[in-house]
Amino acid sequence: MSVAPALAHSIVNGAQGIWGNMVMPAHSATVEEATAMALYVLSFAGAGVSREFLPCLLYTSDAA
Repeated sequence: MSVAPALAHSIVNGAQGIWGNMVMPAHSATVEEATAMALYVLSFAGAGVSREFLPCLLYTSDAA
């Protein structure tokens, strides 16, 4: 699974353990809306934002 769909999945379904023990509750966004949100967040990776702040990039096989 690529980074944007994985992040969108976490937005729609919620997640726990990526940022520590805090739970990220599920969001009522559609998959398309969540994908747009994920792509927006990931767009900052090329703008000098440290990738260490995007842990989803660390557990995907296609992280550069």
